[in-house]
Amino acid sequence: VLTAVLETTKDDRVREQACRAIRNIASPAEGKAACVRAGSEKVVTAVLETTEDERVREQACTAILTIAHSAEGRAACVKAGSEKVVTAVLQTTMDERVREKACWAISNIAASAEGKAACIKAGSEKVVTAVLETTKDERVREYASMAISNIAASAEGRAACVRAGAPAAVVSVLKATKDDRVMLQCSWALKNIAWSDGE
Repeated sequence: VLTAVLETTKDDRVREQACRAIRNIASPAEGKAACVRAGSEKVVTAVLETTEDERVREQACTAILTIAHSAEGRAACVKAGSEKVVTAVLQTTMDERVREKACWAISNIAASAEGKAACIKAGSEKVVTAVLETTKDERVREYASMAISNIAASAEGRAACVRAGAPAAVVSVLKATKDDRVMLQCSWALKNIAWSDGE
């Protein structure tokens, strides 16, 4: 029902609450599966692509990151092109709550090989690196570093992150932060970027 509502309404107040409800439904494993069967990730991605309301963007990204927190959900989000739309939103918004949820969504999508490849094709590592270079928000730093870490967990991803300047951005954040959660994710990101196959 909520998916059908999102397909028809243009009211951003309704969109915000519907995306929030889908996020809540998708929290348990059975809820994620039900959302994928209903095609919720496709409709939420379409909403994210068309809205400029930051509250709707935040809730749409939150719904996507929640659905993408399972193998089936990640595959569905990649098929829906969620990583492209989330990356495009991340490139245009300066709202730190949206940035946090968008980086988190990219991180979850990039947790699979298919998702990593899709994120690299979308240029996610470049946009996330740019966010790391500009934000002072610790939660944004945390999830941006997590996104870099997941993208960099493959040879192709490591190369893409290096080209994007991610190592310098992560090191800069690591020097500036006093937040343990940020330090942990920065350390993971640098570990994955520095990984050498066969050594």
